[in-house]
Formats: sequence, structure tokens, C-alpha cells
Amino acid sequence: MEYRRVSEIGRDAGVFQEWVRAAALDSEGNWYLAGGETVQAFAGDGKRLGSWKTDSPVWSLGVDAGGRVWAGEPGQIEIFSPEGEAMDLWRDEKNFALVTAIEFAGDEI
Repeated sequence: MEYRRVSEIGRDAGVFQEWVRAAALDSEGNWYLAGGETVQAFAGDGKRLGSWKTDSPVWSLGVDAGGRVWAGEPGQIEIFSPEGEAMDLWRDEKNFALVTAIEFAGDEI
């Protein structure tokens, strides 16, 4: 298997304040990367589409079939539109502890 660099993401976006800890790809080929309390969106060619802040440091990301971006954080999951508009919040500090993975199977999380 041969690997090659196709684009460099984040170079002109002001860079992340912390290491990138989570990444997700949507059905349109856009990337969502999270570092600290920031999510940044990039087109497949590396062009920055936007960014937004979260309540807490993001440990995992997922994108559902509708394009919503799910950010797993300590004790909660924040749900955003592809443009970063806050849509919903699931908070359960007792059962969520630290959300380190988000996966979808059809319409189920």
C-alpha cells in the first residue's frame, strides 16, 4: 500500500491551541478536527470552512447521516450543525464520565 499527502489541513487556520485529539469525516468529504475546546471544519482540499468553541475539551467526534457533528466531552455530548450552531446537549456526568468514542449505525448512536 502506498501513502501520499493530498493536502495539509489547518496550516493557515491559526492552528490549534492544543493537539488535535479527535477527527471525523462527513459524507461530503469534509473533515472536522478537535483540539482542546475548539472544533474546526475543513473541505477535503484542506480549505478551512469554519470553527467553533465547545463547553469542554473534546475527546471524540462523530458526524451522523444528517451532517450533525457530535462532540464527546467529559460528562456530556454536544451536538452541532455542520456550520457549528449548537443544536442539542446530552449531559449525564454520572453515566458519561469521559466520552472517548462516538459511532453511528444507521440512525442509532
